[in-house]
Amino acid sequence: MLIMIRFLFFSILSFVFASYPLNNLIVGIWPEYDHSGVLVSLQIDSDSTKIPFEFTLSLPYETKMAIETVGVGQNKSNNILDISYNIDSTHKYLNLDINNKKTLLQFYFNPFDRSSNDREIKYFLKTNIDLESFYIVVQEHIGADVFKTNLNNIEEISDEFGVNYFRSKIAELNSTDSLLIKVNYINFSKRTTIDILNDKFVVDEKNVSIGKNTKELKSNNTLSDQNKYFNNKLKIFFLLSFFTIIVIIIHSIYYYRKSDLDKFVVCKHCQKIIKQTDKFCPFCGGKNVS
Repeated sequence: MLIMIRFLFFSILSFVFASYPLNNLIVGIWPEYDHSGVLVSLQIDSDSTKIPFEFTLSLPYETKMAIETVGVGQNKSNNILDISYNIDSTHKYLNLDINNKKTLLQFYFNPFDRSSNDREIKYFLKTNIDLESFYIVVQEHIGADVFKTNLNNIEEISDEFGVNYFRSKIAELNSTDSLLIKVNYINFSKRTTIDILNDKFVVDEKNVSIGKNTKELKSNNTLSDQNKYFNNKLKIFFLLSFFTIIVIIIHSIYYYRKSDLDKFVVCKHCQKIIKQTDKFCPFCGGKNVS
């Protein structure tokens, strides 16, 4: 009888711990960052003793593409994932096996009416496992007006380029529940954050050129401005990567368009995939020379 009780105790204990296979989770929301829609990313840090395990993630119905990035450093690989429908075809979801300690899941969806300046994002986060002590990070669109989110207990960070981040810690989310992440703002320009940041780099470069032409009069000031400019280019990747969001910007980003797909090139400085039309790399700030 005692042996039976011990067996049941350890069986229950094993089941409880097995239901929490994640060491850490960061959910990132990127409204109109490099695309006219919304990028959602999940940085998953798994308990290596629980691998592999099944992971199911609900998706917005407008989702067109989902990508899995696994591995570390030069060994990273990107896989386009199959998107499934529920029985009545009203919802979409991902169903995959997590086989790596570090996994990055990303998907794009576009809930916006392009004829309107008003933007509303509603994403119901729901998985097949219980989540504990995880983070949600929302990047504020750099050109947004009246930016609001329904997250509570927000930590806010702003960098010198005017990019803001809002982070909220969620104590728990049971597998039987869903969490609504809601974002509202107005985008009068209808441009992406990356497009606006690229324009800022162009302005900086012109200022450096002006400084060079007048260096006989302002040699010390020009040298200081140039150093600041080049330092900013080296720091831009880190300035856009607060609170471990660095992994959210993946090694290669797949874009989708309803028509006329953009052409891409590889940045000669950081090896990231960028738009061919970008004058400067949005990741490292390097000049895109064709």
